[in-house]
Amino acid sequence: MDLLTAEWSTQLPLELQPLEMAERKGLGHPDTLCDLMAEAISQALCTEYLRVAGRVLHHNIENAFLVAGRSEPAFGGGRVLGPMRFVYGDHATTDVDGRPLAVDAIAEAAALGVLQQLIPHLDGARHIVFQNELRPGSAQLVALVHAERAGANDTCIGSGFAPLSETETLIVAAERFLNSAAFKAEHPETGCDAKVTGVRRCSRLDLVISLAFIGERVPSERFYFEAKAAICERLRTHLAPMQRRVQDLVVHINTADRRGAGADGVYLTVLGTAADGADGGQVGRGNRPCGLNSFARPLAAGAVAGKNPAAAVGKIYTLFAHHVAARIHQAVPGLAEVYVWLASSIGERLDRPLTASLRLGPAQGCSPDPGRAAAARELLAREIEGIYAFAESLRMQPQPVC
Repeated sequence: MDLLTAEWSTQLPLELQPLEMAERKGLGHPDTLCDLMAEAISQALCTEYLRVAGRVLHHNIENAFLVAGRSEPAFGGGRVLGPMRFVYGDHATTDVDGRPLAVDAIAEAAALGVLQQLIPHLDGARHIVFQNELRPGSAQLVALVHAERAGANDTCIGSGFAPLSETETLIVAAERFLNSAAFKAEHPETGCDAKVTGVRRCSRLDLVISLAFIGERVPSERFYFEAKAAICERLRTHLAPMQRRVQDLVVHINTADRRGAGADGVYLTVLGTAADGADGGQVGRGNRPCGLNSFARPLAAGAVAGKNPAAAVGKIYTLFAHHVAARIHQAVPGLAEVYVWLASSIGERLDRPLTASLRLGPAQGCSPDPGRAAAARELLAREIEGIYAFAESLRMQPQPVC
């Protein structure tokens, strides 16, 4: 492969740099809800296409947004005044050999299933409206997808890296804990909408968390502030064993709160997500496939959620880049960081990228020698040869998008 390159990074590994910033949007965040619903629709369509046609047919559910509803939160209660609206579209194959498929019903059931799983208080008949804007795809793109060896459906770039830094790991762990079954059993007054933003300055890490509370389970302002203080301490205790370089971990929750302002001065919701009355969402604005948005890392621009796992090259290359970066970091000794980029050319085979490149960060005490670079490059070349098998694995076992 002539256009496959490997070079050594001249920068310090991210966790050794003095400043680092990243964020993770939790399961109930409106942007994450959009990603999860779009991906669930794609997975449900893949299942149906495999059942009726034996292969994944052309579809992409990558354009979708959630319009916030209207609600009136209150201590000890609250009510939804107007429903959320989920508008989703782009392309889907709607018939096989002239036989219509129940695409609309499949899509709506898949999206509703996500909401009902994450938002227990949601009433599907009253709290959400679905607006289906799916259309058949162009003949040229359909032909690319349905070829024996799918060609790239777009000209785009995928990127990935490994491993997560300590800061990134702590941010992901914080959100997952706040949305864990064990935590919800301790604090049922919290919703699933949690966003964790981390700013590390040298060895101090500040976690600024937006955490929705459910008004029905918060009887008073005093209860709210006492619960918030307890959650801060509980989270610090949970994360402490994971700290290595971070010496000072400071947790802030709902920093816009105002004591004495009643329900209008705290982060109360009716359903446990800001989408019930305050904030909308959109596919592609949630977390990257690594589980967060890390602002010192290179990020591919395209969304992954909802794209066809069998042929959407932006999705395949991005997930593949993270996969290969992890493989190289594990297999080649002496590497602190691995970055991978792949660029596609529309219509070209997936295993023939326009270019594929590596940037390697040497571990402390290890030299950037040519042997390590050559080993990493050879492993990348072998992985690219098997990219169709990787795409098949996505189709058979869909990857999480958050």
